[in-house]
Amino acid sequence: MKRKKEIFFCILAGVLLIGCGNGNITESSIKKEMPKTNKESEMQPDDNLAAAEVLPEIQASGKGLEVEYNGEIVNLQSVEAGREQLYLYGRTEKNEKGIYIMKAEEGTTIRSDAEWEDSEAVLCMTTDNAGNAYVLIMSTTNESIDFEKAEIMVITTEGKQLKTIDISDKIKGTDWELIPDEISIDSEENIYIFSEADKYSIVIIDKEGNELEKIEKNPEWYIEGIGRGKDGFIYMIYNTENKYFIARVEKNGKISEDCETTLSENIGKYNYIYSGTDSSLLIYGRGGSVYTYKDGAVEERIASEELSFDVYKSTIGGILADGRMVVSYIADNGKIYFQYIPTIKQ
Repeated sequence: MKRKKEIFFCILAGVLLIGCGNGNITESSIKKEMPKTNKESEMQPDDNLAAAEVLPEIQASGKGLEVEYNGEIVNLQSVEAGREQLYLYGRTEKNEKGIYIMKAEEGTTIRSDAEWEDSEAVLCMTTDNAGNAYVLIMSTTNESIDFEKAEIMVITTEGKQLKTIDISDKIKGTDWELIPDEISIDSEENIYIFSEADKYSIVIIDKEGNELEKIEKNPEWYIEGIGRGKDGFIYMIYNTENKYFIARVEKNGKISEDCETTLSENIGKYNYIYSGTDSSLLIYGRGGSVYTYKDGAVEERIASEELSFDVYKSTIGGILADGRMVVSYIADNGKIYFQYIPTIKQ
C-alpha cells in the first residue's frame, strides 16, 4: 500500500537528524552477523578522486568562536559542513528557497545555481571528501511525498550544480518505498541512503546512479545513523539492548564489526557521525558528549557539560576539515548565529 508522509515531518527528520528508533538483538548474535574487520581490506580511490587527493592539508584549529550570520536566509532549515565552507538550505524574506554557500567564519553567503520545482522538497544533505554537497530532493503531491521523482544534486564548493543523479527507481519497488533520513558519500563517491523505518535500512548506489546493494532492515537491531570515516569508508552506529556499537558498511553491503566498546547509554540518538581529524570518527549523541573513535576504541572528547549551546534548540552542521564542530542556532533576538567548537585534543 502506497505510503505518504507529510513534508514537514520529512524535512524535520532530515534537518534535525533525530528520526531514529530502537531495536533489540543479543550481543552474541550481532557478533555472528558482523565478523571482525579485515584489516587488509582497504578502499582504493579511482581516478575520479584526483581533486580530493590533491586538496591541501589543513592544520587542526583550536579556535572556538561565534559568528553572526548576515546572509539572505531568514528561515534556516539545514546546515552541512564541507571542508572549509558550509552549505545552507533555507528561505529568504521573499520566501525564495535555495542552497547557499558560506565560508567558515565569514557570516555572508553566495547563492548556488541549484534549482528545483516548488512541488519538490529537500530531504537531506551531505558532503563528499572534496567538500562538494549532495542534496537529495523528492517530488510531492498535496504536500506529501509521491515517489514519482527522486534525485541527488551535486553542488561544487563554488556553488555550481555539477550534475544530477536520478535515483527514482532506487527508492521505490513494487512492494516497498523508502523515505531517506540521511545520505553519506564514501571516498569512491558511492552514495549510501539511510532510512530508519522502511523495508531497507540502507540502499547503496554508485556515482552514476547504478544500484550496488540493499541492506534489509533487521527487526532485531536498529541503526542509529551513518557517516563517513577518515579512511573514506561509511560507518554506522547500531544499538542492541540499549548498547551502542560501531560497524563499517562496505559498498557490497557487507557489515563488518569494528568496535566492541559500547558508547554511553540514554543520551539520545547517535546519528551525528563525521570524519575525525586526529581520529577515525567524531560522534555526537544528541543531548550528550562528543566522542572519538580510533583503532577500535571510543574516547570522550568533549563532555556534555562543556557544551555551551542548547542541543535541543540548535542544529549540528557537521565537522570542518580543521576538526571544528559547527553548530547553528537562533538567538532570542531572532538572529542566526554559528558556533565553531574545537574537537581536537590539545
